[in-house]
Amino acid sequence: MEQCNASVWEYARLKDLLAKYPQIGKNISKIMSNRLDELQERFREVATEKVSQRLALALLRLMKQVGKPMFGGTELSLSREELAQTVGTTLFTISRILSKWAEEGFVLPRREAVVVLDAQRLALEGNSRDSDHLKNA
Repeated sequence: MEQCNASVWEYARLKDLLAKYPQIGKNISKIMSNRLDELQERFREVATEKVSQRLALALLRLMKQVGKPMFGGTELSLSREELAQTVGTTLFTISRILSKWAEEGFVLPRREAVVVLDAQRLALEGNSRDSDHLKNA
């Protein structure tokens, strides 16, 4: 958790801005469309992919969004419980998968974090059909 600031506009003010600057409305629509696409992809993963594949894909997504580069890898400050909730499984299943991957040497589980040491190997675990995961990880 980090401290943040939120900016809020009254609806009437936003409505005036949208009328004056139509590009704002287009940008909002694009952002909402992208979010909907991402949610649809996550639902598809939950319905069709194995837990290990879902975890790999989630870690790759999170690396791009909140990963902190560090010597030897990328750190994700998420607990196993948070990962389990994200992937839709149990804490024990996440722990088992991360332990297996740690033995294989491409992730390093920590108390409240996971360090991805080899994003390409993680992408292979996810059987990623989307090469963007490799390009942007």
